[in-house]
Amino acid sequence: MLHVCASVLYRIIMPGFPETLLDSILSQAPAGWVEQHQLACVQHAINIASVFETVASVTNLDASIFLDSSLPMCVFDSTCVRLQWRLMLPPEPHASEA
Repeated sequence: MLHVCASVLYRIIMPGFPETLLDSILSQAPAGWVEQHQLACVQHAINIASVFETVASVTNLDASIFLDSSLPMCVFDSTCVRLQWRLMLPPEPHASEA
């Protein structure tokens, strides 16, 4: 839940979410601050996925651990942030453009 809460809090600086701060506010931030916190948001989202991967890989574990009703929202949040980050990255140049 730590990674979920941190990811949700950092989303105020990720574009494309309802809670995103206005550009006029973000432009007043110190140099590099927005990028640093966007990376932190994405890293927390990646950590959410890593936790699920680790839990799923443990053998002899009772499968009821995945019955917690909050887990789908954790996965959804992680996926949204990671997809938004991917959409923010510049496209990779094709071989013909390089």
